[in-house]
Amino acid sequence: MLQKLIQSLEMTNPISGLTHCFYNYPARFHPLFARTAIRLFTKKGDLVIDPFMGSGTTAVEALVCGRRFLGIDINPLATFIANVKTTPLTTRDFHLIEEWLDRICGLINLHKKVEISEEWKGYTKHVPWWLRKTIALLVEKARNEFPKKRQEDFVRACILSAGQWALDCKKTIPNSKQFLVIFQKKARTMLSALREYQQELKEHLDVPLSQIHRRKKLLARPVAGIEKDKRVIMRWIPAKLIITSPPYPGVHIVYNRWQVFGRKETPAPYWIINSPDGKGLSYYTLGDRKQKELKRYFDNLKSSFNSLKYLVDKESLIIQLIGFSDPTWQLDRYLSIMDELGFTEVSFSEIGPSRFWRNIPNRKWYTQYKTSPSTNGREFLLIHRLK
Repeated sequence: MLQKLIQSLEMTNPISGLTHCFYNYPARFHPLFARTAIRLFTKKGDLVIDPFMGSGTTAVEALVCGRRFLGIDINPLATFIANVKTTPLTTRDFHLIEEWLDRICGLINLHKKVEISEEWKGYTKHVPWWLRKTIALLVEKARNEFPKKRQEDFVRACILSAGQWALDCKKTIPNSKQFLVIFQKKARTMLSALREYQQELKEHLDVPLSQIHRRKKLLARPVAGIEKDKRVIMRWIPAKLIITSPPYPGVHIVYNRWQVFGRKETPAPYWIINSPDGKGLSYYTLGDRKQKELKRYFDNLKSSFNSLKYLVDKESLIIQLIGFSDPTWQLDRYLSIMDELGFTEVSFSEIGPSRFWRNIPNRKWYTQYKTSPSTNGREFLLIHRLK
């Protein structure tokens, strides 16, 4: 079975299919990797957990495979995206949104006054005035014209996707008309993707689509203390599989901002999804990447996995893809914490020596054994279970 998991790591084609195209969240692993692990190590009805869920790659794959899913992420942007990606729409929902898209361009007039409340003005930092106003008008109309939260959230996700295309890591910003064209195109693509996702669900679920919320829990919170959270459905426990990609120690990855005009950062995503933020980058990455010996990162990592061990048993697998800024010491530190908490590394004896890694920069996967990894830019596949 491990051989099949390793083979799934060789995928180099762009992430696509189902609702995976909704948002380019940083450091995603390939959906085929998640699906392969879920099919190999769980059966229908089992619980799959992703404690660093991101935008919900594991959530989508677990649900379409007929599993239950518990997702945790400290970032409300992540849980918003994951929820939209996994929430079905009704036939009427699709009709209302499609009809709205057909006429929305004619309703956007930059000469029209639109108010941005004081609460959100700081979130529009570094967004050019013409896009700030276009987005504000779209958000206002979405809020006023869709009676159901799932409808409004879907449209906000479309605005978010178009906003990321227009602003994130861009040095040239499109005008309002160009933005609206892309917004409509992305929205229709996302509707088509959601239909594909819902068709997959129908083939594997034994409950109506309207009951999918009974198969998932998406929680915006830290992992530490999750075993005491009353929202966790204890009859689902223990999980058969934890599959995740935690924040990389010492690596600069921006989860909570868009970078505009080079390195200028904007918290606009939280304005678009109507979710206050205000936290610094280190809050989302378990610790400051420049801190000596990354003490806060490893303390938070230890607290997180100390809580997770109450949600698994000795038959459960914990599969992680994790990169390091300096694996020469960080990898050993990471593994020592897992060992201290009572997790043992699973042997790869059936397919060769232990520990596989991929080279992150060009997204090419490697399955060559390395006894002494000494350079950064790699992401390691780690598999553990309780001792």
